[in-house]
Amino acid sequence: LYISITVGESVYKESQLKTINRIRLSKVKESVMIAAKVSFGICIGILQTLLVYAYSSIVLNVDWGQNTLKFISLFIVFSIFASVVGVIIGLLAKKDNTV
Repeated sequence: LYISITVGESVYKESQLKTINRIRLSKVKESVMIAAKVSFGICIGILQTLLVYAYSSIVLNVDWGQNTLKFISLFIVFSIFASVVGVIIGLLAKKDNTV
């Protein structure tokens, strides 16, 4: 959820602060900008997943069993989904309280 909110707010603020016009003047395609936002969200999601895994394994002594790779893969896929949803919400938002 954090990833979705962060990415969505970032996309929304670009249109509100008119920085999107500067990006358009630099001849960068919008698809590249959106891909960069999604990539940022995915990187944050992967870092969060690895941090939770490391903390729970080292400090809390959690035994993840044989499904460790499945759990980590699931969380990474969820971070991709949350990033894309955040971008879509940021693009569709019309008011400040929407995001």
